[in-house]
Amino acid sequence: MPRIATVLGAVGIVAGCQSSSSPDGTSTLIENASVTPLVHEAYTGFGEPARMVVRDAQRWVEVWARAFVGRSEVPERPAIDFSREIVLVAAQGAQGSGGYDISIDRVALKDGAIAVHVTTTSPDERCLTLAVVTSPVVMVHLPRSEGRVRFIEHARVARCE
Repeated sequence: MPRIATVLGAVGIVAGCQSSSSPDGTSTLIENASVTPLVHEAYTGFGEPARMVVRDAQRWVEVWARAFVGRSEVPERPAIDFSREIVLVAAQGAQGSGGYDISIDRVALKDGAIAVHVTTTSPDERCLTLAVVTSPVVMVHLPRSEGRVRFIEHARVARCE
């Protein structure tokens, strides 16, 4: 069963905004605790890596259907007010085992552009993982911006003893 977070209203997200600066010179738009996933799934229809910005309802229907293709029960799609919000999607693509993950760790604003920090996690060779194909995806929403969105990639290896 997918883990779907409660959809927060854009007003609640904006209230959590901060104007602090980070080491990369961006102003923080949403702190880590406020980047609440709408979806964080390991088994999806995203066979290839993808980074997307969803700005309209039609595209949202398509992305949601792709995420849950092949499922006997598709979870209800969260209602998004695209006049006030956008959805960011980061998909890791098909992986040959369990132990892989993807996250959107931070979203920051600089000069009208949005910097989205995405971390992909892979297991080290000592990890015991399931021999199943996974295709992790994470989706978050935030206040609407027409600015350019730049995905900044980070990689992490999960260490297993």
